[in-house]
This record gives sequence, C-alpha cells and structure tokens, in this order.
Amino acid sequence: MKRFDYLMPTNIKEAIEAQLQYGERAKFISGGTDVLVRLKQRALDVDCLVSLRRIPELKGIEANGNTIRIGAMSTFRELIQSQLIKEQLPGLWKAARVLANPQIRNVATIGGNISNAAPSADSVPPLMVLNTNLLIHTPNGLREAALEDFFLGPGKTRLKEGEVLKEIVVNLPPVNCKTFFVKVGRVSQDIAVVNGAMAIELEGDQVKTVKCVLGAVAPTPLRLKGVEQRLLGQKIDPHLLREVQQLAEEEVRPISDVRASAEYRRHLSGVIVRRLIEMATGI
Repeated sequence: MKRFDYLMPTNIKEAIEAQLQYGERAKFISGGTDVLVRLKQRALDVDCLVSLRRIPELKGIEANGNTIRIGAMSTFRELIQSQLIKEQLPGLWKAARVLANPQIRNVATIGGNISNAAPSADSVPPLMVLNTNLLIHTPNGLREAALEDFFLGPGKTRLKEGEVLKEIVVNLPPVNCKTFFVKVGRVSQDIAVVNGAMAIELEGDQVKTVKCVLGAVAPTPLRLKGVEQRLLGQKIDPHLLREVQQLAEEEVRPISDVRASAEYRRHLSGVIVRRLIEMATGI
C-alpha cells in the first residue's frame, strides 16, 4: 500500500477545504471499514484521506418534530443502543443489529454505509421506505437530497467534490404504519445476498399505504413500485401473496456474483417480499 497523507480536521469547513486542496485524489473516511480494505486491495488509489472522526457536527441522534435526525458519523453500535431508534425506527434498528459483526458495528458509520453506495447496504432499504432525506454540507452551504435519488450506481452517488454528508433526516411514519426489515446472507454476519424493507399501513384489513425496497438486486437499492401499486387498497390473502411474490421476481434486476446467482436472487426477492407482508399482517 503506497504512502498517503492523513488529515483529521475538527470542523466541516476544514474538511471541505482539505478535500478541495487535493481534488479527486482525496477521499473522506469515516469508520474506515470499507476504504481501508479497498486501499489494501489496491482497488482505491488516493494521495490523501480526510478523516471525519473529530467533527462533532456529524454526530448525534435526536428527535426533531416529525423527524429523527441522525448524524452521518453515528456508528451502528450507537444506533443499536439508541432507544429512540429502537422504538421509532424498528426496521433500521434491526438492520443495524445484523450488519457485519460487533467489531465492525463499533466503528462503521451510517453515513459511510450510505455514501459507499453498495447495492447491498443494510441501512438503505429501511431508510428509503420512510422517505428519508440527506442533509449535505457543500462549499456554499447546506443542501438537501432525497435518499431515493441519491444513488447513481455501485459506488457512485450524487455527492460532488467538496461535499460532506452531514446528517440523515428520517420522516416519521404515521402512527399506524409499521416498518420491517429482512436480510438473507450466505452465513451470519455476511454481506446481504438480498435484503429488503417495507413500510405498510393497514386500514382495517386493507392496505392503505405501502412502500417496499430491496437491496442487492439491482445497481442501486430498488423500490418495487409494481408491488406497491398491486397491494394498495387490497385485502391480503394467499392468492394476492402469490401474485405479489411473482411481481417482485419480475421487477428486480439481479446479477450473478460470488455470493449468489441472478436466478437465486430473483427467487429470494419474491420470498423476502412475501415474508415482509406476512410479518406486517400476521398471515
């Protein structure tokens, strides 16, 4: 691994200035669980790493009106320990609990998990189903972006040079809306073969609102709009479950890799969607 500069600014302004000084040869680093591995594998080549660890504005978890604001440098351990996350965002809380292993969760951050733009990122589906926005610090001030529109492809986002993800702003769902998360990996603590989340609100025995997102089945986390449209206004029964399971399999765009074949991911997508609905309705 070649030598590079390592900077540790204490505020966002210094971090942005440092990154702009090196341009595309610099990269922000949070927990380092992805960047350092890629450097050792020579999959990433930089002249400078700009650490975000010492910037207090990037930390903290708090309720603010109808939103929960999560600092981008909040670790997954902090998410698990947060009673606010456990009670108000159970899908995200469960995703945090099954991410990697305790050692990784102690240092890996939610901002890094999002910014790395891995299609399999565990935190993204439970955030996307809740219409989450991202607050981004730019050289000219703050801007907000919808999480659903943030990803361009594997490892690619709409973050521009000199921009730092400051916080994740999660819109709280209606009282009767419940969120669920399911992950399937080859073994415990592995990267997801497929993961998924659903936010669903029932009115009586009919679906009033629903949003469903799967990960690791397309170049970016994928919202299953066809599944959502078919469920709206419907009473869940075994026939509809089978139909929606088939729709999910048709809507995803998986690839084959070392973890699973495209065919298996397609089958698993339908199974996970069905499982999410069953969890929500108790069928």
